Amino acid sequence: MKIGSVSPILLIGGSGVVGRRAAVALRRLHPEVPIVIAGRDLAKASLVAAEVGGPTTASVIDLGRGDLGLPEGSAFSAVAVLVKDPGLQSLKYAQQRGTPVRRVLRLRLRDRADGRPPRCGAGPRRHRHAGPHGRRRGDARGPALRA
Repeated sequence: MKIGSVSPILLIGGSGVVGRRAAVALRRLHPEVPIVIAGRDLAKASLVAAEVGGPTTASVIDLGRGDLGLPEGSAFSAVAVLVKDPGLQSLKYAQQRGTPVRRVLRLRLRDRADGRPPRCGAGPRRHRHAGPHGRRRGDARGPALRA
């Protein structure tokens, strides 16, 4: 699957929500790099490939197989796994071929015009007594019922 002089980047799960955003971001940063959008549904992967544009193709992937259902002799410059792969077939596939691999299960892109992450109302509560109404874990009584 070598396109031009550079082997493509394989985006496993590229037709999902995270995969689509990753493919669009990758295309924006590197317009010349070939990308293969791989997913369970070829029609959905083809739609994403058309949306991303540039040298982008679609392929069907089967995470239950050791060769991922890809054609024999497929070569990729990198593999990005954007779905849960409990059998780690994608990792094994990349390791057997000496291809760099990266698992991405969450993608946080900058949505604001100033490039900072989106704001949220409250920060994460990391202290021991966090919870609704200041209750301690295991304490069924609310603060008004404590004496």
